[in-house]
Amino acid sequence: MAESKHVEHFRKAHLRSGEEVVAWANGYAEKKPGIKRGSLLVTTKRVVCCHQGWFGEHVEHFDLAKVTSVERSSNMFQHKAVISAGSADLRFQFAADADAEKRVHEALDAGRQNAA
Repeated sequence: MAESKHVEHFRKAHLRSGEEVVAWANGYAEKKPGIKRGSLLVTTKRVVCCHQGWFGEHVEHFDLAKVTSVERSSNMFQHKAVISAGSADLRFQFAADADAEKRVHEALDAGRQNAA
């Protein structure tokens, strides 16, 4: 699958020195008052949610070492993840790509274990 515009932009503008994108998936960031089309990325150091805002792109991230929990839920129509770090969280609905979703969850688990 080709990289989304969010992943391409993140690689060019927000990737830190010595950091690599390990996995990513397209879907929707759950933001009040609605949902925004975007991508959830896992790098060697962070979990990142990139989505389009009113006047540009929004990038939210947590260091993998600070992630306190990853909640997964699914039903017949949607798959979701809530990634928490202290009192803040990222809420993401995955698009219909089970392989990308699996890669993101595996990278999250591996990154959290390596960061500990």
